[in-house]
Amino acid sequence: GGASASAMTWVSRLFLTGFASTAIFGPLAGRLIDSKGRKAGTLAFSVLYALGATSTKSNVLGVLLLGRVLGGIGTSLLF
Repeated sequence: GGASASAMTWVSRLFLTGFASTAIFGPLAGRLIDSKGRKAGTLAFSVLYALGATSTKSNVLGVLLLGRVLGGIGTSLLF
């Protein structure tokens, strides 16, 4: 048996949440890194990305969504 339509919808939303948070927070993150420096930005990326990756072990939808947002913000710090 395959995954239910509802489950597939939520998987799609989780992916889109990560991409959307990168797009939304990208300009703000860029300005923040310009003022704080690359080292601080790289450290912040590491922490945010690690938290996002850790959230993938959760079965709670809210934690998964928060993890995708944190990962998206972290990714925007690199660009």
